[in-house]
Amino acid sequence: MRILIGATCFIMATSLALGVVVVKKGDVNGDAKADKVDAQLIMRIMLRPGTASPSQKAAADVNGDGVVDIRDARSILKKAS
Repeated sequence: MRILIGATCFIMATSLALGVVVVKKGDVNGDAKADKVDAQLIMRIMLRPGTASPSQKAAADVNGDGVVDIRDARSILKKAS
């Protein structure tokens, strides 16, 4: 799997996939906005990382450091307030 990072979104593609999934940074639930609901989902992913899809994990890694952690949730909450 390759993850290509753009200015505000991640594009995930696999060689076996028939399409490309575009993921907006911070939009974990896929509703086209990054808000407190997404921050809550990030905290759930932190507690149970195996429950998130690859696209959710990519969206949850807001700061792009390769780790889904409290800094990602905090970043969303700062922008939402």
